[in-house]
Amino acid sequence: MQGKLTAAFQQQVKELMVDTPLLQRLGLQRNDLHGAAKAADAALQSGNLEQAFKSYAHLVMLDPTNADFHAGLAEVALDLGHFAMALQSASVVVATRPTAPEGYFLSARACIGMDEPALALEDLAETERWAVKAGKPAYTAAAQKLRVMVDSTLSKAAAR
Repeated sequence: MQGKLTAAFQQQVKELMVDTPLLQRLGLQRNDLHGAAKAADAALQSGNLEQAFKSYAHLVMLDPTNADFHAGLAEVALDLGHFAMALQSASVVVATRPTAPEGYFLSARACIGMDEPALALEDLAETERWAVKAGKPAYTAAAQKLRVMVDSTLSKAAAR
């Protein structure tokens, strides 16, 4: 009997804590996070990186599949030098929006910070490919500039 009660309790805990998103457990809807997302964006734009980081981290905990929240977290993580975290969030952006250039560009920047130039070049190529298809020339231009920097770094390293 003890084993059945334990198994039932474990199943109940799993359904409550794992299967039910935190957002739902708190009685919130995605629309309820709009104000918090605006505040996180404002903190990032004003240079209050610590506040932006905390805000985006909380938003990601509440809605872990939201690409916008992950993009914001990746951006601020890059600014703070947390490249592995930036790469994780960029990967979520890529997974949820595989045909958009933003996630690849964030990933490339994280790879550069992690001193992974070959991976950065792959992501920059994807950024350019999807930017052209999406009609986003700013991403194309930014990716090309980063590619030149990475290629230059690789050339200098090869010459040594």
